[in-house]
Amino acid sequence: MKKAPTPDNELERLEALRSYEILDTEVEKSFDQITKIASLLCGTPISLVSLIDEDRQWFKSHHGVGARETPRDISYCGHAIMTDKTLIIEDASRDERFCDNPLLTGEPHVKFYAGAPLIDSDGFRLGTLCVIDHKPNTLTKDQIEALEGLASNVVSLLTLRKKNIELGKIKSQFEEVEKMSLTGGWELDVESSKVTWSDEVYRIYGIEKGKPTSKVDSLSYYVGNSKKKLERLVDACINEGKPFDDVFSFKDSLGTHKWVRSVGRPLRDSNNNVYKIIGTFQDITNYKSSEIKLKDLNHYLDISLDSANLGLWEWDIQESSIKFDKRWGRMLGLEYK
Repeated sequence: MKKAPTPDNELERLEALRSYEILDTEVEKSFDQITKIASLLCGTPISLVSLIDEDRQWFKSHHGVGARETPRDISYCGHAIMTDKTLIIEDASRDERFCDNPLLTGEPHVKFYAGAPLIDSDGFRLGTLCVIDHKPNTLTKDQIEALEGLASNVVSLLTLRKKNIELGKIKSQFEEVEKMSLTGGWELDVESSKVTWSDEVYRIYGIEKGKPTSKVDSLSYYVGNSKKKLERLVDACINEGKPFDDVFSFKDSLGTHKWVRSVGRPLRDSNNNVYKIIGTFQDITNYKSSEIKLKDLNHYLDISLDSANLGLWEWDIQESSIKFDKRWGRMLGLEYK
C-alpha cells in the first residue's frame, strides 16, 4: 500500500476547507440526493461526498455505507485530490497503491473506485465525489462526465452553504449593532401597505416576534397616535419621492410611553415608480425624557429667578463680551441679547 502524497499547497488547502465550516456537521438532504444519483448513474452500491481533513477523510454524505470517516493515510480520496482529473481504479487488487489497503482487504472492500475532485473557485481540491464497488468495474465516458458534473454541484452546494453562513454572521452582527444603537429597520410595501420590521423594532414595541397580532402591520399601530402625520409623510415619499425624518410617540405593549425617530427613503423600480419605502426606527425615549426634564428644570429656574428678581449673565474674558438674560437686561435697562 502506498500512502497518498501531500499536496504542495496543503496548508492553504486545509484553511480553505475549514472556511466552509462543513466538517462534522449533520447530514443534509441536498448532499444525500447527489450521492444517491451518482450511485444510480454509475451503477455502484456506494457513493460518498468525501472531504480530506488533516488526518482523515470525512463523509458529508455516505450512500451505501455506515461509516462517517476513515483515516486519511489509507484513503483512496487522498490520492484523488492530487490531480484535477477523475481518478479511476478499475480493480484495486491489481494496483500496487491499493492491493493491500485495509479498505480493500476489509470492509467495505473497495475494489472499484472513481473519484471526481471537488475543486472550489480558488482551485483548492477539498475532497471528492466518489463511487465505489465491491467488484471490478469501469465507467463510460458519459458516466465520468456525469460524475464530474455532480461533483461541480457538490461544490456549488458547499459555496452556497458557506455564503449562507456568512450572511447569517453578518445578520447577527447587524442585530447586535441594532441592539446597541436601539435602532431597528423597517420597510413598507407600497402595493400591499404591509410594514415589515427587524427584530429590534419588535423589541422597542415590546412584542415577541412570531406572535401574530392584527395590529402589527397596520399604520395606526406603527406610529400610535401619529397616524395622520405618517400618512402625510408616506404620501409625499411615494408621490413626490421625498424622504422623511420625524419623531413619533406611542405606548408599547406594557403601556410605557416611548418616542422614536423614524427615517424613511423611497426605492424606485425601472419605471421610476416608488415601490417600497425603507427606513430606520430609533428608540429616543431616554433622550426625549432628558429633554423634557431639562425643559421642566429651566421652567422651574425661570420661576425661581423671577420670584427672586434675579438675572443671569456670562462674561467671556477671551472675547471681551458679556451675555445676559432678559431679567438682567431689564434690571440694567439694557437691550436683551
